Amino acid sequence: MMLFIEKIKNKLKKPESMHIDFLPAKFFDSKNWFHQPSLIDLSIENHKIHLQSKTTDSTYVNFWESNSNYSKLEERHNKLILHPQNSIFIEGHTTNSLNYQIYLIEYDEENQQTKKHTIQLNQLQQITPKPTTKAARLAIRIAGEGEMEIRNIFTSPFLPVEKKEKTSIRHLNNLTFAGVLPQSAIISLNAVTEATRLQPDVYEKTLANNVPDFILLEAGELQDGNWGDIHDRTSPIGRLILWCQTSDIPMIVWHKQTAAPYEKLQERLADFKFVLIHDPEIYDAYKQAAGETPIHLIPYTIGAPSIDVFKKHPTVTVLSPRIAEPDTGFEAESATEPTKQPTRSKQLLHIETIPAAANIEIQIEEQLSKGNLVICEKSALKSNIFQNLARTVETETELKQLITDYQHNPDKAADDYRAISRTIRWKHNYRDFMHFITKSLKIEHSTRLPSATIIFSIRTEQEYQNVVRTIEKQTANRVNWILFITPFTGFEQAINHLLAADNIKVYIASFAVKNYSLEQLTKSTYVGVVDSSREYDDFYIEDSINMMYYFRMTSFVDYSIKKNKPVFAQFFLTAKNTHQTLASLLETFVPKEKMK
Repeated sequence: MMLFIEKIKNKLKKPESMHIDFLPAKFFDSKNWFHQPSLIDLSIENHKIHLQSKTTDSTYVNFWESNSNYSKLEERHNKLILHPQNSIFIEGHTTNSLNYQIYLIEYDEENQQTKKHTIQLNQLQQITPKPTTKAARLAIRIAGEGEMEIRNIFTSPFLPVEKKEKTSIRHLNNLTFAGVLPQSAIISLNAVTEATRLQPDVYEKTLANNVPDFILLEAGELQDGNWGDIHDRTSPIGRLILWCQTSDIPMIVWHKQTAAPYEKLQERLADFKFVLIHDPEIYDAYKQAAGETPIHLIPYTIGAPSIDVFKKHPTVTVLSPRIAEPDTGFEAESATEPTKQPTRSKQLLHIETIPAAANIEIQIEEQLSKGNLVICEKSALKSNIFQNLARTVETETELKQLITDYQHNPDKAADDYRAISRTIRWKHNYRDFMHFITKSLKIEHSTRLPSATIIFSIRTEQEYQNVVRTIEKQTANRVNWILFITPFTGFEQAINHLLAADNIKVYIASFAVKNYSLEQLTKSTYVGVVDSSREYDDFYIEDSINMMYYFRMTSFVDYSIKKNKPVFAQFFLTAKNTHQTLASLLETFVPKEKMK
C-alpha cells in the first residue's frame, strides 16, 4: 500500500529531467519502476532487480515514467537527457522461457519518437542520438512466463576506442601509457620509458591522439582538487574512469606518498585493475577494504639521482624544521667560488640547510633527483621508507658531528652518496617499477640483467697488480674480463695466474688488436675499457654498468670528475660498436704505445 501511495505522489510531482550520468544511481530504486503487479512481480534486493512474468502476453516495465504511450513524450513526463555520444551496458540474465527487449527511446523537440535502440544484456551498446533528439526514456518489454535478473548498469559519455592489445614488448619504450602524475614522476619515468602526463582540462584530446595501454593514477594528484571528486561521475577524474571502463583500458592506482588520502579511493577499488603501495600501514588499510582488486606492496620508487655518480663533492642538504646550519669551523663552499685544490683532508663541501616541508618525502625525492646527499631528522619521517635513502640524525650534536666528518673526509660523503644512488638503482628504481606493472598486466617483457666485458691493457708489473686487486674486489655480477698484455719482466707467471680464472681471458696486446674484432671477443651487453694505471674501488664496475643500463646510455666516459684529467675509462653498448675495429675503440683512452 505504501509503495502504491509513493507512486501516486510521483505522478503528481512536476516533471523532472535526469541526465543519463545518474541513471546507475537511480536504477536500483523500486520507486522508479512502474508496472502492472497482476502481470509482473518486481523486487529489488542487494542491488539486484528481479522480474517474474506471470503471463505469456507482452507487457512493459517502465523506468521513471508510468506513461505507456511510447510514441510521444509530453512535457508533463519525466525525461532522460543523453550525451552527444553514449555507451550503456546492462548486466544480467533471463530464463530461456522469457523473451525481452530493453528499449532506449529518443524524442525530438516536438516530443515525437524519432529513434528506438534495443539494448541486449551483457553487451556494450553504443548510442549516438539524432541531432534533433531532446530527451529519452527507458522501458523493458517482456513476453512469456519466466524470470529476469539485472545486477549492474554502466553508462558513459564515451564510445569505445580502438586499441591494440599488447601481449609482449621488446623494450619498455614500446609501451604507450598515460598518467595522472606529478611532473617529477613523468621526468623519472621518461628515463626508462615514454609517459604522457594527463591534464584535467585537456585529457580527452590527449587520449584521442594516442590511446594508451593503461593509465596510472598517482593518488596524491587528487589532493589539490583540480581533478575533482572521484565520486562525481561528471568530474574530470570521474570522466577519466568512465573513459577507461568504456574501452576496457586498465587503470592502476599508485599510492606513492603516505600523505595522500586513501579513504575515497578505498570506496572505488572495484574501478581499478590493481593498486600499488609502498607503505606497509597504508597497505594494511587498503587490504581491509572490501573487494577483489589486487593490492601490491612494492619497494618505494624514486627518480634516480644525476648520472654523475662518481663526483667527489655532492652537495649536502640538511632538511630540518629547527636546526640552523651547524657551525663546524669550516665554511661552506659557495657555488660561485672558484674551484679550490686543498689537500685531501681539507677539501670543502657545499652544505645547505633548508626548512623541512610538511611533506618531507617529496622534498627528499627532489633533492635526490638533483644529485644531493640528504640529511634529515629521523623524527620528521612518517615512514621507514626513506631510512636507506637519506642520512638520518636524532640530535643536533649528531648532525654537527656528521657534517664535521664529511668536511674532514669528503670521500665519506661521496661514498654515502654513491651507496644511496646504488640502492635506488637496484631496489627503488622506475625500471623495476615498470617491469612489475607489465608483468601484472600480463605483458611479456624480457627483464634480463645486463652483462659486461671489461678490458684492461697491462704493460708493467704495477699495472698487473692494480688490475688483479680491482678484479678481486668488484661486486658486479655477470662480468667477464679481458686483459691485453704487453710483455714485461715476469709476465709469463702473470698470465699463468690469470688463466686459472674462468671469467678472465688473456691476450698478447699487439696480436689481439691486429687479429680480433670486438664481436669476436664478446657478446656482452656492454664493454668497458679501463685504464690500468690505477686501482678501482669495489663498486666501480657495478655503478658504471648499472648507470648505463638504467639511463639507456650507449656510451659513458669517466674523466675522474676533473675534466682536465686523462680519461680513466669508457663504457659503451656493444651492439652499437661491433662495426668498429678493436684498435679504433682502444686508441681513444689507451695510449697507442701500450698496444705495441
